[in-house]
Amino acid sequence: MLDDGRLFFLYSTIADPTLMGGAIVGLLTNSGLSYVSQVAYDFDWEGMAAQTGTLTASIDNQSGFNGSMSYTTNADRAFSFSSSYLPPSTRSVTLADVAGPYANSDRTMTMDIDAKGGVTGVAFAQKCAFAGTIVPTRNYTNILHIALSFAGGGCPLGTNTVEGIAIYNPERKELLGTAVTATGNSVAMFQTRKP
Repeated sequence: MLDDGRLFFLYSTIADPTLMGGAIVGLLTNSGLSYVSQVAYDFDWEGMAAQTGTLTASIDNQSGFNGSMSYTTNADRAFSFSSSYLPPSTRSVTLADVAGPYANSDRTMTMDIDAKGGVTGVAFAQKCAFAGTIVPTRNYTNILHIALSFAGGGCPLGTNTVEGIAIYNPERKELLGTAVTATGNSVAMFQTRKP
């Protein structure tokens, strides 16, 4: 959860906790330590269609974020979750750490990040080019803000711009990202690594 109330809840696949399985994105409103996102979008990478729902959760000060997700059209998909707070690293990720070439596991997406945070790449087809920026966030050590604009052509997102987060894991040289359109109902997600 970011300072402005936006929630990016990335989750793993059922079979492998190191692989991203999807993301829930919403805007939280709060009453004390209880939070609700009346319209949350669940973008699943494991073959299920994206769905809308309501996310309800509570946060314990530096302890955990726990709650449940219910769905508008598929009650059987509902689930509850719990998480643990991890204190910030003593070292923040810098653009120097993140700069370099990236590719996903099947190389259907490649991306280059330069030392100033400029991003260029292609996704899913050579005709689906994108460009944008990645910058460190103020209050988080390994979460970065990312904005990408697609060039049309063969892009499923057409010429849309998406904004969201990227998470860099220096040990794995891995960059995960989830960014949404202005309406919040379309997403670009990626899991890439440096060679």
